[in-house]
Amino acid sequence: MILEAAVACLARRKGEIYGKKAFQKYMYFLSSRGVPLPLTFRIYHFGPFSRELDEQMEHFEMLGAIQTRLREGGRSGASPYVVITPGKNADEIIGGADEFVECYGPVIEDVVRRLPSEPLELELLSTVHFVAESIRALSGSNFSDKKETVSEVLKIKKDKFDESKVSAAFDDLVKWEWLPAPATGESPRGAV
Repeated sequence: MILEAAVACLARRKGEIYGKKAFQKYMYFLSSRGVPLPLTFRIYHFGPFSRELDEQMEHFEMLGAIQTRLREGGRSGASPYVVITPGKNADEIIGGADEFVECYGPVIEDVVRRLPSEPLELELLSTVHFVAESIRALSGSNFSDKKETVSEVLKIKKDKFDESKVSAAFDDLVKWEWLPAPATGESPRGAV
């Protein structure tokens, strides 16, 4: 029930999550911040994605951890998207997971507080984080490599984000201590 509790807790603390892709990114960051979720994330077109999480969305909704509704796209011609909100049993699920909430509630709160609601910004931050951590794991380093991370993200995302946005996202993740600082002495831009 850890996964269900994490889903219900995220939905309750966030209120509204704009799309399944955004939901994936919040869950990715919960996992990367140490919440023990039985999920594997891989890089896909819109950033980190867990097939297990996607396959369980109906289960979470049937359980009452979340509810979903379709919302028409805001811009002219924009596609409709799913809005995820707390389900009718979210509080009961959270209440039955006191130990989990006591241990991981502050992490969930931090993720909700720091991350933007805008799906495109979530895509950028999660992709930068995923790539930086993958590079770090492959190199065996204790430090993040900003230059290589920015370069790889630009290759993956093509023209979707410019170099300054990717660099700023990396700096934010370092500032929040969600990535270790680069070894080169590069410091993130001023505090937000």
